[in-house]
Amino acid sequence: MPAFRAKVFVCTGCKKMISYSPDQLGTRINCPRCGEKVSLPQADVLPAQDADSIPPTPPSTKTKTRRWPCCLILGLGGCFSVLLLIIVIGVVGAFTVTQLNVPEKLQRLSDPLISRGLLPATAPAPATYAGTDISIAVTRIAKECPLIYQAALRQASATQTPVYCVTVKISNNGGAPVQYRTWRALEDASDFQRAATLLDDGGNLLGMVSFGRSTWPVGAQQQADISPGSSVSDILMFQCGAKTKGDVLLTLPGENLGRARPLRFRIPESMVQ
Repeated sequence: MPAFRAKVFVCTGCKKMISYSPDQLGTRINCPRCGEKVSLPQADVLPAQDADSIPPTPPSTKTKTRRWPCCLILGLGGCFSVLLLIIVIGVVGAFTVTQLNVPEKLQRLSDPLISRGLLPATAPAPATYAGTDISIAVTRIAKECPLIYQAALRQASATQTPVYCVTVKISNNGGAPVQYRTWRALEDASDFQRAATLLDDGGNLLGMVSFGRSTWPVGAQQQADISPGSSVSDILMFQCGAKTKGDVLLTLPGENLGRARPLRFRIPESMVQ
């Protein structure tokens, strides 16, 4: 194998990055991680990721609304709060299903449900984890071939595979430092449990592109201590294909910021660059 490897490619088997040299363009090699035979791209050709290689996730089933007996509701001292909560869930749910923008006043009423991961925020509007001063915003999503920094080579190279690049901004609006760990899957099995997920409009899971601990997107974070009043941005990458259209749903587990619940964001198709 040549010593100089200036290009990178996403393996169709294990979804990890393969480094290779320019003179290997158009050849077939064995992936050094999973051993699968893969075809490297031709010169000056950017192949689109095959959407059929992404394992589908069954669409989420709708839960039936629980019907409370009238006598029980009348006997509750918090009847007004219960009715208000039902109205908010119903109206916000209707806006979510029809993919319309939620009015600002209604958005404020739904903030408690969004902060607990029960409803998705609509990007690029930020959302705050319940009981904290940690806010998250999805600031950008683009289908592109990003620059990948390889620590072993001390250089950055553009991937030969288009991916969805999702930029998230983590802000600390409180008075104490906050420790952040990336939502990208690195190498440990526990990383995948704490990794972000992206679903397309049909409920299909878009696979996250893994880089390992010594390779990462230019401008991304591995971990960071966010001081009060400061913020950091991170880049998450997911597979995409020509068939991927419509809005997408991003879920960010709370464990990466020391929280129990996730935050969810509906990213409109109009945001995709």
